[in-house]
Amino acid sequence: MTTDLEEKRLGILHQLLPKAELLAVLCNPKFPTINATLSEIETAARKIGQRLVIFRASDEPELEVALPISRSTKFDFVVNLKTATELGLDIPPALLALADEVIE
Repeated sequence: MTTDLEEKRLGILHQLLPKAELLAVLCNPKFPTINATLSEIETAARKIGQRLVIFRASDEPELEVALPISRSTKFDFVVNLKTATELGLDIPPALLALADEVIE
């Protein structure tokens, strides 16, 4: 069964960085559902015309230790406007409307 979670994630990233020509995906090819997840990401990218590069990292044990991955069941979308401003990012109003919380 597939979900639209990856499409939402990529859509949010695309709204945040609309001028990005290329996005990278880091994945562990040993993760049981990685093929379905990557398929969802690639489909979502095609829908919005976004180029992707996929990196697989199961060969580097230190990377797995540094970036432990678990599948969350609840996601909160929080936008920190102060940090965004300091980074020179303009957050579109449509993206702010989707946020569960906006930190002024």
